[in-house]
Amino acid sequence: MKKVLLCALLSVAISAAKAQDVIVFKNADELQVKVTAVSEDNLSYRRWDNPDGPEYTIDKSQVFYVKYQNGTKDVFYKVEPAPASALNTSSDFSGVKFQGYIYAGAIFNSEGGGPAVDLNFGARIGRCFYAGIETGFHTLISSVYFYDEKLTFTEAYVPIGVNLKGYLPVGKKIYPYLNCSLGGFVGVIDLDGLNGFYCQVGAGIDIRRFSFGIGYTGLVKGGTANLGYVKLGVRFGKY
Repeated sequence: MKKVLLCALLSVAISAAKAQDVIVFKNADELQVKVTAVSEDNLSYRRWDNPDGPEYTIDKSQVFYVKYQNGTKDVFYKVEPAPASALNTSSDFSGVKFQGYIYAGAIFNSEGGGPAVDLNFGARIGRCFYAGIETGFHTLISSVYFYDEKLTFTEAYVPIGVNLKGYLPVGKKIYPYLNCSLGGFVGVIDLDGLNGFYCQVGAGIDIRRFSFGIGYTGLVKGGTANLGYVKLGVRFGKY
């Protein structure tokens, strides 16, 4: 008889334990409760050891999961997958993104200067290298005096070449760079359609989508023209 009574008491105790809802928090704490309501953002309950006491409401963001008395679970915390950009940050030389630049500036020498426009279309390779095709329109306006008469000459050419940039990232959106462009040019104003060798070397800095550069431009066709340049531009495409 005693064994039967003991078994009955154990069965009642086990059933009572299973009749509890259990809240498991993100910090691994557990609380035995009776869940009374679950809304989109909140969870309400009464403590199991005080079923007639006050009703508590907590934010579901604090809860890992709730295990109900019937054995089912509601899981409120989900591990979000890492963004693709965070999975590939170990190397500065991985990934190719198409980009381009448009610059407005000026070229100049000791005799004069003029406006210049440059266009770049290419690809960013990792964080440290860019390769593209460069073209544009450069104008040089110079003046000379001949027998006290001022003569003004306007020359213009279209550069066509390969542009390379090497970056040194110093911040999340700040990229100093070295620039080199090599190719040829086609004269369009007062150069009689002549063409020759074109190069441009210099340095600059990208800050977010804005770019600034200074340096040297050289033209070679039966002689050498040495020019300086300064330009301000905008980068477009993926970053």
